Amino acid sequence: MSKDFIYDLGFAINKCIRHSEFLEISQEGWCYLTDVGYIIWSHPTLYNHRSKHRRPAGEEMRFAMELTKPGRFHVSAVNMNDRLEHNIMLKPAQGHSGR
Repeated sequence: MSKDFIYDLGFAINKCIRHSEFLEISQEGWCYLTDVGYIIWSHPTLYNHRSKHRRPAGEEMRFAMELTKPGRFHVSAVNMNDRLEHNIMLKPAQGHSGR
């Protein structure tokens, strides 16, 4: 993983959870991290072609969120002892535009 890849991935995650028309978001603003990775991979032109050849791994996305500015994301695990796909949920601290 390069530093540029992680920086760009953090930017793409933030853009996706704040502006995506395709991402399923709860009324409270929460979405699944794996769904965010799928949207970034399936719509590469919207996210500067980041991860157009493969879906970003959950570990890469969590690392990218860890390195972004503090307070940008709210992250929660449904079950702390579980490593299933739909366990990590996140929402933008600034809210979703248009919802």
